[in-house]
Amino acid sequence: MAEDRSASKPDKASKAAPQKAKRPRKRPTPPAEQGTTTGSQNVAKWWLSVVGVVLLIVGFILLSRANERADNLPALTAPFMILGGYLMIFVAIVLGPTPSDAEPSRKGKREGR
Repeated sequence: MAEDRSASKPDKASKAAPQKAKRPRKRPTPPAEQGTTTGSQNVAKWWLSVVGVVLLIVGFILLSRANERADNLPALTAPFMILGGYLMIFVAIVLGPTPSDAEPSRKGKREGR
């Protein structure tokens, strides 16, 4: 009889759900290892935007010095400086962070896994 009871009851090891193999957690890699553009590219983007802002300021100052007939040198050069400043800022924005600079998207991923 003792054998019948043990045969009808499965042992605890067979009751437990099979264990999933644990995957090692990925550690966030530091920015230097993610392929970010540290160094010359970031500096070039920064200088491009700074020079663009300086050109804008100088262009508007020159525009304020133009005479009524707009036939002096500030009146002729100011529009080109203003447009050049806006163009430099636009290029600095377009050259902005490359896909390798941006943090990887976590859309659809859970934090706990």
